[in-house]
Amino acid sequence: MNWRSIKMSLNSIKVALSPIMMLWSWIAALAIAALHYKILSCLNGKRDIDTISQSWATNFSTVLARLVSFFLGCSLLAAFAPLLWKSLQASSQTVETIDRMLALQTGLMGLQHKKVWRVSKPICLTALVLQGTLVATSFPPGALVASSMPYVSKSIRTVPTWNPSFRGANDSVREMTNHALFQMWYGDAYRSPRFSLNKLAKANIHGGQYTPTTSPCGSNCTYEVAIQGPAFECKEGITSDLRTLTTEYYGNKSTTPLTTTEFNPKLINYLAAMNGSALYHNSSAIFEIQYANGTFGAYEVPPLSSLSCTAWYADYTFEISYSNGVQSVITQVNKTSVITGAVLSALSLSQQDNGSSFSDDHILSSGYALGQAYRDTNIYAILDSVTSALSGAVSGYGNEALFVSNTMILESSMAEYAPSTHIYADGYTPADTLSATLKISPATVQNVLENVMISLLSIANAETSTSVQTTTYFTTYSFASRYKQLVLPYALALGLSLVLVVYAIYTTIKCSGLPRKGRVVDVLRVVSRKDNQGVIDRARDAPFETSETLKEAVRKLKNEKIQV
Repeated sequence: MNWRSIKMSLNSIKVALSPIMMLWSWIAALAIAALHYKILSCLNGKRDIDTISQSWATNFSTVLARLVSFFLGCSLLAAFAPLLWKSLQASSQTVETIDRMLALQTGLMGLQHKKVWRVSKPICLTALVLQGTLVATSFPPGALVASSMPYVSKSIRTVPTWNPSFRGANDSVREMTNHALFQMWYGDAYRSPRFSLNKLAKANIHGGQYTPTTSPCGSNCTYEVAIQGPAFECKEGITSDLRTLTTEYYGNKSTTPLTTTEFNPKLINYLAAMNGSALYHNSSAIFEIQYANGTFGAYEVPPLSSLSCTAWYADYTFEISYSNGVQSVITQVNKTSVITGAVLSALSLSQQDNGSSFSDDHILSSGYALGQAYRDTNIYAILDSVTSALSGAVSGYGNEALFVSNTMILESSMAEYAPSTHIYADGYTPADTLSATLKISPATVQNVLENVMISLLSIANAETSTSVQTTTYFTTYSFASRYKQLVLPYALALGLSLVLVVYAIYTTIKCSGLPRKGRVVDVLRVVSRKDNQGVIDRARDAPFETSETLKEAVRKLKNEKIQV
């Protein structure tokens, strides 16, 4: 056996291994694609903190897609030689055409020549699929999406609240007066709301909303707190003479540095007051309102409607939620008992500030226990802060005889203004050309109290333990909704590649003497005449600067038709 026979035997072994190489590469691509699908399925619905970071997941997914592309490329590149061999067996081709077909392994420029398509459509399709796999495998990494998803957890936490019974750290008179929402009268009886409480109530009435508080449990959480306070139960109609009552309480003259006007009973826009006579007889505390039911202005005086709102002690339950730090509150109110005038004199402590402590069950001269009297008086102070701000009278709105006493109703969120549509007499312009509308109803009146109650959390005096539902956002992987972005490109690339690989394997088995390398020189060494072998060897080994003789020989070889 000589070296030539040994070399031919080795070539035969290589040719026999070519189908195995094609099939093995395709199977490797299929296995990696399946592994890619399995890994992304496992990551679906998982948090990055429990698995791998988003950057690692993206990079790993990209590597797997590139490996699929690599092995499909190996399989298709191995198919080029047998497909070219079959084309040369079918018809004679010039060396230039052979060179263009082999160049399709690295690019698609050769497809612009119609002759290449006519010679071998399988080679052209293989080139298209080879380049198409690069595009197709760029889609699967995008099938895994990382998005911020909410995760809800519950725990017992301490949150701020407001307790109407809290009298300070040591239950002394000084501590009680420091924490009360009211000012005291002679004998330690109730006098009026504290200015700090009035400020809070007026701000809520003016703005039409509660004072928000900072979240004690993060940017996204929900919890409940229960607070005792006053509530209204309103119905139509009144029992008091509000015209007499408001002028008695607040006077019948409205004075500014430039004007003095008197209450005009013919141009009433608004009246409101607590039913004082009932209070002092220990009857129910009732807030009564008369208001213009419709738009009113200089020449617009609609009929009056009235509301009678009975004050109750109530248990408020606030479901407080924070979404990205923004507070919202859902309120439930459970009325327990009617507030009466007895509360005004309930807190008759009549004790000096000598540092002594008094327990909640200490009986006062009024007959009330200290704890109950203090709590009820605080609740009444909240009621008083709202009714005092809304009580008063308005008449003659829109003209020079405007009368306003005490009330801030025209400055509240319940008052709405718009340009008047009334046609005025020639030469006359009213003092205010904006018409007003009062949005007063049982719901809006109760809403004022609710806003003040919620706002008390901004001046919390106590803490309470409650169940807190916290929503935390984590980066979470999602694949189930986008799995087609992985499956379809892989299925298309693998399916087309399999068809071409099977065809190439069939061709390899049917043909013999195949060149093993995808270079035009190696193909020519197999298929060219013996007298061309020297030219081929010289062209293969020639430097960039070659002799004119070799150049001429290569030109002749380029145009020579070859057929196996």
